[in-house]
Amino acid sequence: MQIAIVDDHPLFLDGLTALLGRIDESFEIEAFSSGAELLASIDTDTHAPDLIISDLSMKPINGLALLSSLRAKGFNRPFILVSGVDETLTAAELRASGAYAFVPKSADLPTLREVIFSALEAGSATRKSKSRLLSGKTGNRSSEYQVAALTPRQIEIMQIIVDGGTNRDVAGRLNISENTVKSHLRQIFQVLGVNKRTSCISKARSLGLI
Repeated sequence: MQIAIVDDHPLFLDGLTALLGRIDESFEIEAFSSGAELLASIDTDTHAPDLIISDLSMKPINGLALLSSLRAKGFNRPFILVSGVDETLTAAELRASGAYAFVPKSADLPTLREVIFSALEAGSATRKSKSRLLSGKTGNRSSEYQVAALTPRQIEIMQIIVDGGTNRDVAGRLNISENTVKSHLRQIFQVLGVNKRTSCISKARSLGLI
């Protein structure tokens, strides 16, 4: 799988490249210091990464502008936005942007791994669906991948919480640490634009996520 990373901070760019190598040694990673550099390298007919991970706040082209430019060029593969802990996107903003997911830079490695593999799986399913449609076979609704506000693991966590489970209950049932649970919950809260468990459950239900 080919993954492109875009960030105008060299230390984060190098750090994320190293983290992706730890997640899966088979990843082919290309690092870009600006959105313009990435745009110049992409030809949607001959060369495009399977996934792009981009910083939200960059100059002169920020992550949202980069994504818009890529979509205009015909790039329809998953795109993950990352940013500082004090910047968030609500579920509505995430859908409007066309990004697959938003991940705060404070997220831990298991959370990042979960989002990446979920995005790659969604991108693969989209390409298979597009192939079926082009060959005249029946397939899913369209070739556009569907934005997932929460990852499969985060939905599992939400389902346990809905049943009244505590962070300790979630950690025990999913065999993960309580710190990992807390990290997932922070991201869930940020994606859904809430700050309380009750509001989180209500919002997730209203969006049909649980």
